[in-house]
Parts: sequence; structure tokens; C-alpha cells
Amino acid sequence: MNKFIVDAYNFAGWLGCLDQVKQGEISLKEARQKVFNIILKNPLLLSMGNKIIVNLVFDSQMDTAKKIRRREVRGLKIIFSSTRETADDFIIRIAQKGDVVVTHDRELKQKLELRGIQVKWPEFFFGDKPHMN
Repeated sequence: MNKFIVDAYNFAGWLGCLDQVKQGEISLKEARQKVFNIILKNPLLLSMGNKIIVNLVFDSQMDTAKKIRRREVRGLKIIFSSTRETADDFIIRIAQKGDVVVTHDRELKQKLELRGIQVKWPEFFFGDKPHMN
């Protein structure tokens, strides 16, 4: 079984969602929902069916009002790091050989690759940035 770990706020930044949050166009919750919806519609991940696990790891330090730490929705595991640990540190701690981490964070990529963890840029899954409504 393939396991994908998505650096979710980093992915939201790549999509442009965090810029929308900063400009007051959407809330942080709406940005998370956009990430969730785009991942759910990804053709590559859909083609793998139930042979994959996808973990979306969000940084609780960005949203300290978040009370729920983990939940699973439609096959995606949504995980919020603790307020004492960044999402990057959490990803480094849970990632294992054979997992694929999706991030645009060069420092995180380097740390993971030193441990033999495969890292892919978001473009690997999407090519161009998906259109967001």
C-alpha cells in the first residue's frame, strides 16, 4: 500500500490559498477545504483507489483555535500537528521509507531525502496548478 503525506499548508501556499487568506478573501478553514477538495479530485490518486493512504498534515501553530487533531474524511486522514510541534517536524517524525511526501519546502525535502524518504513537488501530481473556484 502506498502512503502519501501532504505538507498541507505548504500545498495551500503553492495553490495560492494562503495569499487569499492574507488578503481576506477566504478564511483559513476555507483554504483547508480547497486543499481537501483538490486532493480528493486528483486523477493520479483516484486511479490508485483504495491502494493508498493520504495524510494531509496541517500545522496547528497556524491555527491555534483548532481543537480536533485527527479525523478521516472520504479516505483522507486529516492530521493537525500539536501546538508544540510544527507540521514539518511531525512529517519528519512519521515518514518512513516507502512513503511519498508532497511538499514545496526545500528544507523539509532535504531532511527527508537524507533519511531515504521520497519527496515530490506538487507539480508531480498536478502539472500546472489546478483551477480553484
